[in-house]
Amino acid sequence: NMAIPFVPPVVEVDTWSVSKMRADIKASYEILKADGCWARFLSNHDKPRQVSLYGDDKEYWKESAKLLGMITHLLPGTPFIYQGEEIGMTNIYYSDLNQYNDIDTKLKKYETANDCKREYDNLAKFNIAPIAVSENEVKQFKEDINSLTYELEELNYENHTGTTDANLARNQLKRFYLDERKKLNWQKNELIYRKNDINIMEGYNKKSYSRQYNELLEFFPNVNLKKIEDVETFHKDIAKIMKKESENANENIDNLISLLDTKIKSIDEEINKMKNVPNVSEEILNKQMYLLKQIDFKKEAINNFENRKKFHIEYELARKELDDLVNKRTQYVEDRINSELESINDELRQKEDKKYAPTFYINNLNSYSFFTQKDNGTGTRYKAVCLLDLTLLRQTKLPIFIHDSIMYTNIEKDTAKDLFKLYAQETNKQIIIGIADPSEYDDSLEDGTIYNIVKEHKVIQLSKYGKALFGEQININTDGQKGKRR
Repeated sequence: NMAIPFVPPVVEVDTWSVSKMRADIKASYEILKADGCWARFLSNHDKPRQVSLYGDDKEYWKESAKLLGMITHLLPGTPFIYQGEEIGMTNIYYSDLNQYNDIDTKLKKYETANDCKREYDNLAKFNIAPIAVSENEVKQFKEDINSLTYELEELNYENHTGTTDANLARNQLKRFYLDERKKLNWQKNELIYRKNDINIMEGYNKKSYSRQYNELLEFFPNVNLKKIEDVETFHKDIAKIMKKESENANENIDNLISLLDTKIKSIDEEINKMKNVPNVSEEILNKQMYLLKQIDFKKEAINNFENRKKFHIEYELARKELDDLVNKRTQYVEDRINSELESINDELRQKEDKKYAPTFYINNLNSYSFFTQKDNGTGTRYKAVCLLDLTLLRQTKLPIFIHDSIMYTNIEKDTAKDLFKLYAQETNKQIIIGIADPSEYDDSLEDGTIYNIVKEHKVIQLSKYGKALFGEQININTDGQKGKRR
C-alpha cells in the first residue's frame, strides 16, 4: 500500500517553510523506511505551481525546478507528476481578470455585459421602471426638472411663514406617524374584540341560568326545563374542552397586544418630538409631494437611460473583444488545417497538373465552409473529404478514421491510388477503408505498389460469387417479389 501524505492546501501554503519541509521529509522517511512506500508528489490542482511555492520562479527558476524534480524522483516512493512541472511551469501573476486573454474569460465578460444590457432594455420593454427613450427626452426631462424645482422653491417660499423645507419634510413624517398610530390602534381594538369573543363562554354557570329558567316558567309553564338545562350543560362541557385552546389563543393575543402597545408608545414618543413643528395644510403637502415625485421620476429616468447607454457600450466592447479573440483562434486553426491540406494536396501524384487544394473556413464558431476553388464536381468533393480527414488525423489527437468504399468509387483511380500510398505511411494512427474491387487498383503495369499495399493491409475480404461474410446475402430476392429482402 502507498501512503499519501496529505495536508490541506491552504494550511500548507500558509505554514510552509524550508525547515518545516526538511523536517517533514525526514520524518516521513523514518516512518516508512523499513517496508513503506510513499506516493511522492509536490503539486496538484489545489496548489500553486511548485516552483513558485517552494522555489524562486524568477532569478533561480531553473535551479529551483531541478531541485524539486530531484526531491520527487530520488526519494523513496512512487513519484507522481502534475502536468506542467516537467517543464518548470510557474504561476501566472495577473491582478485583473481582463488580463486573461482566453475565450472563457472573454465569454464570461460578454455574458455579464449582455445581462446588464438586457436588464436595462427590459425596463423600457416591460415598463418596469422609468427610463428615457432618447437623448431628446433626456434633454426635455432635465428642463422639466429645472422647472419643477423652481416651482417647488416658490411653493415653499410662499407658504413658509416660519416653515423651512426641513419642517415641511418633518410635517410629512409627523402625518405618517399619526396615520401609523391610527392603524395600530385599530389593530389593537380588533384583537381586544377577539379576546372578548373567546372569554364570553366564561360567563356560563348553571346557577344563573336556573334563575332565568324559573322566571321563564311564569310565562311558559309547559316548557321542559330539563331539556334546556341539558342543552346548556352540553354547551358548558364544550366550553371546558375549548378552555385550554382559548387560554392559548388569549395568550397569543396578549402577546400581540403587548407588541402593539410597544410600537404605539414608540410612535407617540416620535410625535411628541415634533410637537413644535408648524402645521402645514394637507393641500400644500400633497402638492409638494407631487412635485418631489415628478422630480424623482425624471431623475431616475435619466439615470436609467445613462446606465443603459453605458452597458450598451460595455456590451459592444465585450462582444468585439470576444469576436476578435475567436477570430484570432479560429484563424490559427484554419491556417493549420489549410496548410496541411495544401501539403497533402502537393503529395498527390499530379505534380505536373497540380489542382487546387480544398479550403476550410470557420464561420463564427456556428458553422464552417469547405470547398475547392473553381471545382465543385462530385469526385473533387469526395477527394476533399478524404484530404480533410487525413489532415485532422495528422493535426489532432484523433486516433482513427473509417471510410466506406463509396468514398473511393467516386474519385479518380490515380488519385485514389495516391491516397492509399499516403495512408500506408501513417504508422502511428489507424485508417480503416473499404474497397469494392481491389483489382481496379492493380497497377501491375507499373511497380505493383498499390496492389501490394492493399494485399499487405487487408483485414477482411468478402468472397466472390455472391458469398457474403456471414454466409448469405440479405439483399437477394429469392421469392420473386420485388423489393422483398431476407
